[in-house]
Amino acid sequence: MLEPSYIAGFMDGDGSISLSKHKNRTTVKRYSYVVECQIAQRFSLNAQTLLKNIAQQYDGAYFEHTTKATTYSNGHLRHICKVTISSSKAIRFLQDITPFLRLKAQQAQIALRFQLRRDKIGVYNRWNLKPKEAWQLDGADYQMMKVLNRKNVRR
Repeated sequence: MLEPSYIAGFMDGDGSISLSKHKNRTTVKRYSYVVECQIAQRFSLNAQTLLKNIAQQYDGAYFEHTTKATTYSNGHLRHICKVTISSSKAIRFLQDITPFLRLKAQQAQIALRFQLRRDKIGVYNRWNLKPKEAWQLDGADYQMMKVLNRKNVRR
């Protein structure tokens, strides 16, 4: 089992915490928000082992894919491995690592607050409508997360 402080270091360096907008035909607004925590690294056996262990420890999903990274490698293909922990599964992950985060602590707190509120309220669909106040809170969290996750912005 990996220590949360160790995982938090990877999250601060190579990870992302976001609220993503996904199409959802069962809601009135036709979209919903999802908490996503991801750590991605260039493929190596060490990175593969580490990310698979994190995925197993927190019930996440492990992926490998190839991407064309034109910015740093002059158009050469780059093999990436990634772990994604989303929705309710992200609660325990965020609760464990948040005390150790330095750079992404605000994003973790917003994501945790959002997911705990969502799990407490329950599931909404076109037959069980989400209150206007809940949409406003979710939208405010989404906008705040967008601001915090902008690249090359000094805070």
